[in-house]
Amino acid sequence: MDEITAWHEAGHAVVAVLSGGVVDTVTVEVSDASAAGATGVFWRNASNTRAQCVNDIHVALAGPIAEMIFVGDYDYLRIKQEHAVDWEVVAAAVERMGLDAVAAQKLLTSIATNLYQRLREDAVWCAVADVAERLELDGTIDGDTVNDLAGFWLRQI
Repeated sequence: MDEITAWHEAGHAVVAVLSGGVVDTVTVEVSDASAAGATGVFWRNASNTRAQCVNDIHVALAGPIAEMIFVGDYDYLRIKQEHAVDWEVVAAAVERMGLDAVAAQKLLTSIATNLYQRLREDAVWCAVADVAERLELDGTIDGDTVNDLAGFWLRQI
């Protein structure tokens, strides 16, 4: 199991919780060769609104950005080049919003910048760290575990 993958998936999970999503499971034990890990998230009031699309983008980009913070290399373009599964989620959300290329780029740059700053906040980063460390130990964790681990830190905000 790759330590970086645990941090990547923890980023998805913590931002899902911050965005009001419900984490089902987080795993670094996948059999699909197209992904090293997976985070299952659902939304209580799922819709096709702009707000829901933005939440989907936040969660999708949170994994790559958490990974980049962990390894000490923030490069927005790597999100597109090295994280195809995450980028597919982003592209689908942008398409549902009907944004042109310029508006989409502006929105994604803003979200990536804000996520980078948010994930670097002490309490949020501690939440990501706790989820990542538990994921490294167990390989797969359920949503209740994510909520317990992240919740302790997120209540500090």
